[in-house]
Amino acid sequence: MGCYPSLDYDTSKRIVFSNQVYFIWGIMVFPYIFIFSYLGSPFLGGMTGIVFLNCMLSLYFNKTQKYLLSRVLFLISISAPIYFYSAMLGPGAGIQYAGFAIFPATFILFDGG
Repeated sequence: MGCYPSLDYDTSKRIVFSNQVYFIWGIMVFPYIFIFSYLGSPFLGGMTGIVFLNCMLSLYFNKTQKYLLSRVLFLISISAPIYFYSAMLGPGAGIQYAGFAIFPATFILFDGG
């Protein structure tokens, strides 16, 4: 989705990888919409729903060839929740350690060569 014959091999490879990351991340966060809501935290459930929608929106932006917007939206949609979840759940939850995965993600998604 989002790859066209006019694109070079490296760009196509990066788009395919981005699509896979967005889709897998969306699948991983989807159950937490219901888990947080069931545990009595509709705010966290709603926030997780927004993250899921942003993952799907990132896929759509890749399809419409808005690659930079897709990548920026995805990184914001995984960075902001880590901050909010760690602030709301506290350091004992360990959510802040998910931030370490963002550092290599920026290089993988934005590296030009």
